[in-house]
Amino acid sequence: MTKLKSLKPRRDSRFSDNEEALVDRATSVAIFEDTSRHAAFVARTLRDDGYVCHRFRRLGLLTAGLESEPFDLLILIGLDSDSDAMTALKWVRAHCGTGLPVLLIGEPHKATDETAALDAGADDYVLKSRTPEVLRARVSSLLRRAQWPKARVPVRFGPYEFDTAKCTVTLRGNAIALTHREFALAYLLFRQAGLPLSRTQILESIWHQTSGMPSRTVDTHVSWLRTKLMLRPENEYVIIAVYGYGYCLEKLADA
Repeated sequence: MTKLKSLKPRRDSRFSDNEEALVDRATSVAIFEDTSRHAAFVARTLRDDGYVCHRFRRLGLLTAGLESEPFDLLILIGLDSDSDAMTALKWVRAHCGTGLPVLLIGEPHKATDETAALDAGADDYVLKSRTPEVLRARVSSLLRRAQWPKARVPVRFGPYEFDTAKCTVTLRGNAIALTHREFALAYLLFRQAGLPLSRTQILESIWHQTSGMPSRTVDTHVSWLRTKLMLRPENEYVIIAVYGYGYCLEKLADA
């Protein structure tokens, strides 16, 4: 499985300048596959319908691209438990919530992939063997249902408001500056408020790896969040350290 790191997004050199210029007035689709075999077919099919397609072959470039540009749809090609596509899907759901629609294209001979993809957070699933017409129909249907990002609304937790479209947090209307990773960790803790999260769970959800990283990484980021978000009784939420395990964000009943 590829390890994620912050990288400057890079576009496929085969896209023309004219195609790049359409990004502000055409639907923008991110396509991820670590090989070019099926991604080329998908991009060609969608470009024929007027979509602007950006292909990514490295996971780090995909995540950097998703952080920097407002894509309307993500298409992931190929899936198994340790694949980059599965890692990308988990990253999207942790960082973008459910606002960014995700279509996963799987292998015809892997019937269990559809269940795995939908359980992991994909919005729809289609087989590689389907015709261009089926692909077009699925994409069109997803975009109609999602209408992202216009339909996205901030999520409130007491005095805190999370805007997953902009990756921003406010406390009683006051903006709090967070990095994307800090935002993802904060959103994870608030969504799981009242439930202890192990350091391993946090590393897997936010850093997408559990080996080769010191547990102190989690401790440091939690400490930063406690300070930045002012997690104390007067703001209704506090972070509790669970000895030898991890952390739990608790909502104070009498706050």
